[in-house]
Amino acid sequence: MLKRIAELESENIESFSFLSRFSRKQKEKRELTDLNKVIEDALGLTSTLAGTSNVVIKKVFEDNLPLVMADKGQMQEVLVVLLLNSLEAMPKKGKLTIKTSYLKKDNHVELVLSDTGSGTEQDYLKRIAEPFFNDKETMQGAGLGFSIAYEIVARHKGKMDIESTPGKGTTVIIRLPAA
Repeated sequence: MLKRIAELESENIESFSFLSRFSRKQKEKRELTDLNKVIEDALGLTSTLAGTSNVVIKKVFEDNLPLVMADKGQMQEVLVVLLLNSLEAMPKKGKLTIKTSYLKKDNHVELVLSDTGSGTEQDYLKRIAEPFFNDKETMQGAGLGFSIAYEIVARHKGKMDIESTPGKGTTVIIRLPAA
């Protein structure tokens, strides 16, 4: 069994990593977190792909956004998953808008990512948080990205919604309680 695990790891370390994280609870290190900073860090990690796909990224960050109590690494993982999915949906060109705001009435911080990518069918949206579900015909990845993202946001007492229109794009809305 250990030999097979080593083979899996060397063949596809990314899929193995997702499987490993999905199968066990991660230890969280929550602290006061600036969501705008976490977004900037995630954008830095995905900037090469954004540059090669001719995607224009528009940032609309609210100044003095309240902090959230979060595990920075896990929130960055959520954002990287969302950014990569958006960028993959716009392989030649497109626009990605990232907006943060404070919903004072609900005392939540809101993050909205909207892309002009290929969008997805409503039938897929109903299943997008299911583990191992993948709507890509080539079955790239393990189908765990959105599932893990939903789980992380839920553990942070937040909510994640996705709206999509085929041929027009996708919008992901994350709401987290302000600290």
